[in-house]
Amino acid sequence: MTVAGVHGVAKADRANLRDAERQAVQKLARYYLALTPVKRREAVAVGKLVEMVLDGTE
Repeated sequence: MTVAGVHGVAKADRANLRDAERQAVQKLARYYLALTPVKRREAVAVGKLVEMVLDGTE
């Protein structure tokens, strides 16, 4: 299973995304979700992506 996340800010800290920001986030999400497992592992290996492992203690 693949889960992708985008770090954001608390709603109380900022209003909604501007249209250009929303479009950029959507474009980035499409790019990351289209990566094959091999390409994802390669990106993690060279530091282009960070793998987050959640162990349930957070």
